[in-house]
Amino acid sequence: MKVLKVLISAGPTREYIDAVRFITNASSGKMGYSIAEVAYKDGADVVLISGPVTVPYSENIKTIFVQTSKEMYEQVIKYFYKTDIFISAAAVCDWRPERRYNYKLKKTDIFNLKLRQTDDILLKISRLKDRKNKFVVGFALETENIVRNAIEKLRNKNLDLIVANSTKCIGGNSFEGHIIDKSGKIIRVNRIDKLKFAKLLWSVIKNLYLKKNNVYE
Repeated sequence: MKVLKVLISAGPTREYIDAVRFITNASSGKMGYSIAEVAYKDGADVVLISGPVTVPYSENIKTIFVQTSKEMYEQVIKYFYKTDIFISAAAVCDWRPERRYNYKLKKTDIFNLKLRQTDDILLKISRLKDRKNKFVVGFALETENIVRNAIEKLRNKNLDLIVANSTKCIGGNSFEGHIIDKSGKIIRVNRIDKLKFAKLLWSVIKNLYLKKNNVYE
């Protein structure tokens, strides 16, 4: 069997307000890094696109660090065409300041923080014409109606698989949620360590990819 080329995005992005302040979220990047480690140890050729994190990274895995959602999109699209499997585990900011100040704003400065939506990386990927033989995995972080909202995202973005979990897992060391594939099959996952979950998830992804492309080990 050929070596699988796997692209993974991980961690948060930062959308700068001024020279020192930015909008971000609580993503630690642990999930994406765990999946990258598991896939690499299974023999995959892994490229990891990472936002700002404190998670130690392996020198054996090609890791590209970015800051903003725009930078992450540019790197994802650069490597997507060369990949078999794309796992979008990054928590990309949905909003960015309309204007970025190149200096540090003073406390006494009065201004209105106007926001604009960032590009939806997964949606853009789903619309690519030559995505047919690629396997695309998304994540859905929800506060309510977790499974229903995840299934809607899977369909709207033409994903092969989606991982659904609540905000309780963000930034922590454990995972609890669901794995949902395109056929509608749902795997319920009780609370486990993120590395153990990464092993389970990679096994599911790999098997479904091989089945989709009629490849057998």
